[in-house]
Amino acid sequence: MQWSAESELMNANGVDVTLISNFSKQDTVISWQQVTSSTSNTSTFNIISLNGTWDDQNATGEINYSIISEETHGNLKLMGNTDGITATLTLFEDGEVTDTYIFQLNSLTQS
Repeated sequence: MQWSAESELMNANGVDVTLISNFSKQDTVISWQQVTSSTSNTSTFNIISLNGTWDDQNATGEINYSIISEETHGNLKLMGNTDGITATLTLFEDGEVTDTYIFQLNSLTQS
């Protein structure tokens, strides 16, 4: 499944932050673009593995991606239910959680 998603609000390590985030998944790569009024930064992750199921028609289910970028490992979980779609990005270094970001997605478009 190839997809793109957008969020305008994230919770970073327990703090709500207004930040435009664009995600895309193409083949074996997930990109996360963060946009502010003056800058744009993109982080790219290679997908190591994935599991879960997703109902395209209803945008429900759960997919878990195991990802890596240089020395940083992580997990990206997409979860859709009747309340909407959330993405949770958890990053690890040396086996320890360094950051957890939770996004309420405005949209998720499949291609």
